[in-house]
Amino acid sequence: MATLMRMLLIVFFSAGCIFSHVYAKEDASFEENKPVILSDLLKSKRAMALKMARQFYKEDFYDYFKKELSYRGADSCDLVSLLKGFKARFRSEQIDGLYSYFSHMDSQMREAKGIKKHVAGLLEIRLAFSNIGLPEDSSDLLFAYVPDGDEKSWEYIEAFDIYGNEYQLDVNAPPGQQVIVVGLDSEKDMKAGITLMNEELKKAGIQSQISYRGKSLEVSKLDHIRVEDDCEPWISGASEIYALVNGISPGNSVNITAIDMPYLNYKDTDYYPNQVMIIWDNYRFNAANINFFEHDDNTNYKELVSLLIKSIGAVVPEYAYIFEIASQIILLMPDGFFTNDDDYVDVFYTLEKAIAYKNYSGVSNNIRFTLSPYIIEGE
Repeated sequence: MATLMRMLLIVFFSAGCIFSHVYAKEDASFEENKPVILSDLLKSKRAMALKMARQFYKEDFYDYFKKELSYRGADSCDLVSLLKGFKARFRSEQIDGLYSYFSHMDSQMREAKGIKKHVAGLLEIRLAFSNIGLPEDSSDLLFAYVPDGDEKSWEYIEAFDIYGNEYQLDVNAPPGQQVIVVGLDSEKDMKAGITLMNEELKKAGIQSQISYRGKSLEVSKLDHIRVEDDCEPWISGASEIYALVNGISPGNSVNITAIDMPYLNYKDTDYYPNQVMIIWDNYRFNAANINFFEHDDNTNYKELVSLLIKSIGAVVPEYAYIFEIASQIILLMPDGFFTNDDDYVDVFYTLEKAIAYKNYSGVSNNIRFTLSPYIIEGE
């Protein structure tokens, strides 16, 4: 009967974009109790996806998961919180062990990325396709994780079913059934990273701390933005893009501010955020740059901001070097921090205070935006 079931699964899944399947084995080189390091993040994500796939074999857990998503009205949830809730209702030695394992992994992931103090939980379980919904039977599900490296070099997406079979899914063509993705919550990760970067930049004197109370502020606000479609793989989910606004401060030092852009989730889509991007009291010479980057699982934000502080201080604070600051930010990003070539999105050099930029393209032609001067009236 088990053999028949496995044959039926192979026939069913082969209707989608699946290359091959074998029985999945634990990675012998992966040590569960060993501290997570970002260079081995892929092994950690694979181990977590395989463990969750096997857990969904249990009907009571799958039923609980479906109810939780329905209750939240979402297509994702915090993985450790999900297991904690299930553990409270269905006590067993097995679920206690699973909860301990994922709690440990969550803590280790936050530690490895330098954001342990800035976010309570980082592991996430989400549906790859919000428009498909969940099947009646968990045997119709696949479980996957986001690979590392340049997306253009990915040969396949590794996935598992609840029986421990391994599948190789097509990178660009969706497989035709629901896939549950186990990994990091990129929105939480990036938000915590931006908070950490701004804190450290202020401490190092590389972020202006001018008091704005009661003052009218001359700013440039983002009226419209569009990131060009680069055909991202289906497993990547929504994009998480942030900006580094940079230039020379009135105190004649380098000034950098990290800005979260939580709405900018999908490429080839027009957004009208009305978001303040540049506060001109923070910049000398009435000029500044904006660098755009995309979130990456392998980023250690604490090390990244330390490298920014160390490297950017060498820039001479003169008008001619405003351009150089943005270039330095791009050049100092080594492979150890960003493993996808797509993490650098675009850069806008020497944006000026009183100028409106309509449907303006960045250097790499990946972003077009409309940036307009605006005055925020004081008290």
